[in-house]
Amino acid sequence: MPDADDARFDADFDADFDGGDGSRDKQQHARRDKISDMLGEAARRARRSTRRRGSVLHRLPRYDVTLEAADRARVDELIDALTALTPLTPRTAMDAVMLAHAGGSARLLTAHLEAAEFHHERLRAAGLRVCIRRVA
Repeated sequence: MPDADDARFDADFDADFDGGDGSRDKQQHARRDKISDMLGEAARRARRSTRRRGSVLHRLPRYDVTLEAADRARVDELIDALTALTPLTPRTAMDAVMLAHAGGSARLLTAHLEAAEFHHERLRAAGLRVCIRRVA
């Protein structure tokens, strides 16, 4: 069990170790600040490199997935399928179905080729008439 002598020894040891003027605490704070600065710089470099790598995606061609001439009798089924298979909200899906019925086609979403093909295949499998067109 620690007693008063142990506590005094610990205090004397700490005072001897850091020179008695608190320089040990100052060194620890300086070390922490330096580590914090290094981590901050590493995070800034990572953000910059992500931006550079992300810019490649902006140069890739984009494609529209278009719904072709929707059938009026299946509006509810079309809206359910579109909301289940795409990130569209029910309101956006309903607008697309109505626009496709009125105008012959409606753009559902725009994505890179792989994502557009993915949505195209899923929608075709659900019985919808869709196509992919490259965005000019």
